Amino acid sequence: LSSLSSGAVAARNFMVQYGNLDCVIKLPERMLERTSINVSLLVFSKRENRKHIRMVDASSLGVKGRRFNTIAPDDIDRIVSAVYGFADWSGWAVEHTKNISIEEIINNGCVLSATRYFMTSDLPEIENAVRFGDVVQYLNRGASIGSKDLDDLVAHDEGACYYLSPGNIINGIISDDLTGMKDIPKGAPILEEGDLVMLRTGAPNKVAVFEGCFDKPVVASSNLFICRFDKMKVDPWFLKAFFESKDGERLLSLISVGTAIRSISRKALEGLSIPCPPLEKQQAIAKEYCDKMRE
Repeated sequence: LSSLSSGAVAARNFMVQYGNLDCVIKLPERMLERTSINVSLLVFSKRENRKHIRMVDASSLGVKGRRFNTIAPDDIDRIVSAVYGFADWSGWAVEHTKNISIEEIINNGCVLSATRYFMTSDLPEIENAVRFGDVVQYLNRGASIGSKDLDDLVAHDEGACYYLSPGNIINGIISDDLTGMKDIPKGAPILEEGDLVMLRTGAPNKVAVFEGCFDKPVVASSNLFICRFDKMKVDPWFLKAFFESKDGERLLSLISVGTAIRSISRKALEGLSIPCPPLEKQQAIAKEYCDKMRE
């Protein structure tokens, strides 16, 4: 496999599709000393024709300590009850346990974070909802360039193009001080005016609209998604405003996965429900947003 990321995805797919995974337990935060990385326990049990995987959200059970948290013996009993379906303990297992179908997990990119499946019941209500993948004309990640190759490509005087990294998006605006590159990397997508640029890996979420005000082509980092829409149907400034709203930020957080580094998959982004009111209303909201932003 070409990367650690693709290897992790392949491993999750194998566990889910071949019936090896029985249960996922989301543990409280700070369970490990000297790190804040969140931890889940995976319970394995080979079963033919498995229809679902049990998700247990035990994130609220931690007993806070100075360096790390622990789980009380009574709470361990609660978790065991939820995992194995023993007598329910004060109704806790009913509220914190869900059986999620294999099909749903696969549709979510085989994400094994129990939090994802408990939060979906609190999704914001979207009016005029459409699927993101149904309105985007072009969706791709930026140029895949290793750090060493990028150093070699940097132009210290005149270059053939500019390079847009996540650090160049400041307060939702693309900086005009981009790094010059000697050559345009082979196969690298070139940004066009009106493209919506979104952070693919890392946090916090960053969204910007490319305004095409550069004198040379601009190539985006592979840590960014490039989204291009039919401008007769979607105003990119309207979508930028939505993704920066509380509802938009929540939706993006729901499809972000990972522990140390959060990331959004193309499939998850395509399946996201977004508002798509009539274009005139989008443009009115976009104008109001842009006026306030430039203020």
